[in-house]
Amino acid sequence: MDNRFVAELKSKQNVIGSIGYWIDDEGHYCMDYDFNPEYCGQGYATEAGNALIRYLFESVGISTIYGDCDVRNVSSWKLLERLGFNRIRRLDNQSYKNDKNGNPILISTFLYELNKSQFNLSNNIKRYLKTSIYTYAGAYRELLISLPDDIAAIGKLVCDQITHPSMYFTEPSAYLEDTYYGKFASYPSHRFKNEDELYITAVSMIAGIFYLDEAGFGENKDVTKRLTVSCRQASILFSAILKAKGIPCRSRAGFMDFGNDGDSYVEHWVNEYWDFGENRWVLADVDGYYEYEERFGYSQFDLPRHKFITASEAWLGLRRHTLHKNLDVYPTNLLEGVCEYLLMDFHALMNNEIFYSYQPMYLRSGIQTLSENELCELDYLAELLEDPDENIERIEHIWNTKEEWFVLTNNTQNIYQDTFGESCSSGVK
Repeated sequence: MDNRFVAELKSKQNVIGSIGYWIDDEGHYCMDYDFNPEYCGQGYATEAGNALIRYLFESVGISTIYGDCDVRNVSSWKLLERLGFNRIRRLDNQSYKNDKNGNPILISTFLYELNKSQFNLSNNIKRYLKTSIYTYAGAYRELLISLPDDIAAIGKLVCDQITHPSMYFTEPSAYLEDTYYGKFASYPSHRFKNEDELYITAVSMIAGIFYLDEAGFGENKDVTKRLTVSCRQASILFSAILKAKGIPCRSRAGFMDFGNDGDSYVEHWVNEYWDFGENRWVLADVDGYYEYEERFGYSQFDLPRHKFITASEAWLGLRRHTLHKNLDVYPTNLLEGVCEYLLMDFHALMNNEIFYSYQPMYLRSGIQTLSENELCELDYLAELLEDPDENIERIEHIWNTKEEWFVLTNNTQNIYQDTFGESCSSGVK
């Protein structure tokens, strides 16, 4: 059964296209649309698509809508993604019509789906379906979609691809070797014992996973087939997988209590993913096997909030002298170390999960060069980041206007600047 609606441009009272739905043999509601190319790219198809989706979910009362399009029709599948649809698979050798000789014309299509709970998400939550240069899966997207759907299974799979660099700088644990990693001594001597700089993006990590093991993602790998990367990279990979599967996810930079005593916290990256059923952000740590479930009665993929101090909480606690916890940070200046994590968390909440050494250029000379007014500006940022969903508009305004917080430098750029001096490019220092 096919049900179509005419799309009319009110200002000119002329038909610019049509949109509708049909029901397949299995009872699936499938969206279909056709717009005059003259009016494409002006938002009309998006407006009509949202109206049809609301009608199907709210008036017809269905729970899932499907859509498909030719893989070569980029504007069509981008429209579906703007509407919130998630690509679930590629279908090859599909035939929808015949040529003039009666032979089927075979094409490849992308199949999409949109469920009601995803559509009803607020824009604040939907923003974390978007990817960055770091979480973009590219050609690996369908591979990530094919991975297990269970959150704990995904988290465990990420853990199985990674060895934290600290394992090679501490006394080997016989338990960890026997249970998870194999012998740490078997790790190839020609490889870095910290490969963070090799694997900054999800795409590079996935390529590395296949380079080390052509079978790709697998369970219980020994150290020779694992990436040697730290918590930020683990968080990026987990985010990339969940985003590909249509699950809002964001990385957070802060401090973790690994001992469960609430006294000492170590700098760490974690994830928050959106639980559709419970309508909440869930805190997860995919960097290593902590077996929280057995030791403390909860899962590392659903951590209680007291396990993690956000960078904003740590910053404000230090500035106001109300933080009565020990923080373990890399720089010798505690406030400077927390400032670095505050700005990393700011970038992560803007879907820009910068690497550890990517810091705002104006901080290159150290936090001691900042004026009290500049420190108070960081106080204000930290106050907003304490409730990012509630304050997202003000955070975005800062992101779009506070240039010194998003113009970054890194180690290589610092070398060039020291060698050649400041850039001659307008507006860049």
